[in-house]
Amino acid sequence: MVRRRLPLPYPAKRKGKYMCLAIPGTISKIEEETATIDYGGTTRRASVRLLPDAAVGDCVLVHAGFVIQKVDPDEGAELEALLREVELL
Repeated sequence: MVRRRLPLPYPAKRKGKYMCLAIPGTISKIEEETATIDYGGTTRRASVRLLPDAAVGDCVLVHAGFVIQKVDPDEGAELEALLREVELL
């Protein structure tokens, strides 16, 4: 029996060079299970299925299209400022 190795999500030579980030934003609208997230003027949609108690006005972290966590508004602003500093936002 020959065992095949599953492909890596990134080429092996890149392993360890990239990291996924959760991005802070504010929920501006919720329709069913989809929220509109404001990232300092830019808006995108994300699912609230993982955080069903999310509400309009909440500062949240979004990863891979899903709202994953509520954060304190001051903490969210600090995270956003740090991301702007390293030019990711």
